[in-house]
Amino acid sequence: MFCNQTVLLARLEKRVFKNNETFHAGIEMAHFGMDPLPDLELVCRVTDGSGKTLHQAILQDGGKVLLLGFGKVREDKGDRVAIGFSSIFWNTAWTGGQAPHTLGILVDPDHPLFGEFPTEYHSNWQWWDPVSHSQAMILDHFPGSLKPLIQPIDTWFENRRLGLAFEVNAGQGKLFVCSIDLQQGLSERPVSRQLLHSILKYLNSSDFDPKVRMKPDQVRELFMD
Repeated sequence: MFCNQTVLLARLEKRVFKNNETFHAGIEMAHFGMDPLPDLELVCRVTDGSGKTLHQAILQDGGKVLLLGFGKVREDKGDRVAIGFSSIFWNTAWTGGQAPHTLGILVDPDHPLFGEFPTEYHSNWQWWDPVSHSQAMILDHFPGSLKPLIQPIDTWFENRRLGLAFEVNAGQGKLFVCSIDLQQGLSERPVSRQLLHSILKYLNSSDFDPKVRMKPDQVRELFMD
C-alpha cells in the first residue's frame, strides 16, 4: 500500500493557501495482496520539504478534534432543513413546507459545555445569532444513545433527530462536531464568539468525555467532500 506523493506535491505547488482556506488533495492507494484489507482506516500526514509534520490524523493519536461543518452539510443530511430562530408560523402541511421547518432548540443548561454561555433549556435571544448562522444535521442514522448537545426541534410532520452539536469517541480520540458558523465574521458576532469560547474551554477540560463511539467515516457521511 502506498500514497502517491507526486500527486499531492504537484497540487501544492500550483498555488499558495491562506489560513482561511481548506486544502483538498487526492490520494491514490494500491493493495496487491490476495485478500481485501479488513477494517482499514487511512491515516494521512502533511509534511513540508524537510519532512516536518504540518498536519496529521489527530484522532488516531488519541487527540481531541473540533469539527466545524457549517456550509458543508450534505443536502440529504440536513441542508434541506430550513432552520430558523422563530417557530413554524402556521403548519408546514398547510404551507407546502414553507420555511422555517424547526420549532426552537433544546439544550441542557447544566451541561459543562455551557459553562461560559449561560442559557435556559430552550431558545432565548442569545441564541438568535448562532441559530441564524447554522445548518441542521440529521442524525437519525446515528446510535440511539447519541443525544445532540444542541438540538433543533423538527416540524412534527417529519420528527427527525436534528443536531447543531454533538460529541462522540472516534478512532482513538474524541470528536466534537458543530454545524454553527463559528468562523466567519466573529468580530461582529460577539454572541457566537462567546459560544466558541465556551466550547473550546469545555473541550480542553476533563468534562469532555463522550459516551458514544462511532467510526470517523460515519460522521464524515454528514458532509460534502
